[in-house]
Amino acid sequence: LALLHRQALGAPRLKPLYREDALRLPEEGDGGQPRSAAPRGQPAVPLPALYRPEPPPASLEHKYRHAGSLSSLFPPLSDAWSAPDLIAHWERLRAAAPRVPFYLYEDPWGRVDAGKTIGRYRRCKAARTNQYGSDVHFLAQLERHPWRVRRPSSARFLIPPVALGMASREFCRMRESAAQVMAYVQASPLWVTRRQDHLFVALHWKVRPSHVPGVPVSAWVGYRTGKYGEGGRRVPRTMAPYNDAADMPPFRPDGARNVSFFFGGRTLALSNHPGYRVRDLFREKSRTLYTTPGLPMNNVFVDVSMADKGMPVCRDEELAVATKAVCRGRYAEGPLMRRSRFTVNVRGDQPGTNRLERCVEHGSVCVAVSDRVYYAGEPFQCLVPYEHMVAEVGEVAFACNPGRALLHVLREWPLSRRRRARLLMAHFARDLLWRTKGSRVAENVLLEAAATYEPSPEAPAVGPIPCGFRNRLVTAAAYDNATNEWLKTTRAVSNRKWPCPKA
Repeated sequence: LALLHRQALGAPRLKPLYREDALRLPEEGDGGQPRSAAPRGQPAVPLPALYRPEPPPASLEHKYRHAGSLSSLFPPLSDAWSAPDLIAHWERLRAAAPRVPFYLYEDPWGRVDAGKTIGRYRRCKAARTNQYGSDVHFLAQLERHPWRVRRPSSARFLIPPVALGMASREFCRMRESAAQVMAYVQASPLWVTRRQDHLFVALHWKVRPSHVPGVPVSAWVGYRTGKYGEGGRRVPRTMAPYNDAADMPPFRPDGARNVSFFFGGRTLALSNHPGYRVRDLFREKSRTLYTTPGLPMNNVFVDVSMADKGMPVCRDEELAVATKAVCRGRYAEGPLMRRSRFTVNVRGDQPGTNRLERCVEHGSVCVAVSDRVYYAGEPFQCLVPYEHMVAEVGEVAFACNPGRALLHVLREWPLSRRRRARLLMAHFARDLLWRTKGSRVAENVLLEAAATYEPSPEAPAVGPIPCGFRNRLVTAAAYDNATNEWLKTTRAVSNRKWPCPKA
């Protein structure tokens, strides 16, 4: 730690990894000139503060290298720091991350050829562009990754070249290829001696560890419903982002966005899941978007479930240019989010959502209406500064009066903070989007899995993983507490029993 401290004091300022012209986004009233986020006369947070010692976490302390909480050094709602400050601090910490060596299965007799298999996956457009096609991009990023080793004895993880999620959809004859690879892997001696060191990525909701004979839960990277039980207990499990649409387009500046708050999605679950009750209440109280004093009127609310027959029906050509709408129907997500300052994300049947990645993709500040969303629902808790890019709203406050809750968000996130958040999104997009240039999502999966899953005695040791957010460390106890609080809130909102503050 002392060595890192000395190196940091003499280290040169890192070149930002986002586009340089992003620093000169034309904003309202600044004439297109760069504006510093820190008020004049207030210095940025000193570099040595990043390495302030903290007490170790309750568990997994040997797996993570803590260097002070970035949330306390860079308060999300403070103007005393700029985006390059946080980026430079975090990238210095991440540069000290250990290698996580992995082995992609190869058969010298040609029965399993990782290169040919991954090439076939890449050419399959249906899988490459599918919402659940993250397993295809995971393998594609690993094919030429510098952490790849050729001997299993040198690898922390053993990775079969198989996309189980996309194979379940029978895209491009993937099921036949997956069956062949799995037969070879399960007949290998490594499957007997180092089964828990294998790693599978499958985000499709129809595929779970129990569907693949012999695959342990501790070898699975899945979707956001949280954790699976193992031996009568909950275990922390690595999650991964869903697939993104395409390479990230340039962000529109705030002044070119003519919608203040945008919400689009299903407000009534097909299975009447109680988690959708908050969305249902938002639909019932959607008129508060236009009756709350001080809240801008240019808001768009689109209900996909068509629950309220009294709402007008949306038309695509109208939504393409609309700045004020409360309607039901289908919508194109990208064009609306690209011209929205905020995108309201109300959780449904699970705490997590892929809407956070969509916000990062289009530069719209996400308003997360999901209690304990960081603990229970999002991947890479230690590697992505979510709360510096996402506005949080409590579910109870939102259910009581959505308009008042969003007005509070608008006051806490003025123009300067929204602009700063977009600079952070442009940089950390590579940690959340599979298809953006320089993506390191697969690398993040390996880092988080190395810190989360116990290795076999035969696996080589991997050093501690950097964590910039001690309060985001997802232990089994933290996840259980978060899940219990989430279910408690779900029941309260569903039964309309919660303490609403007086106006």
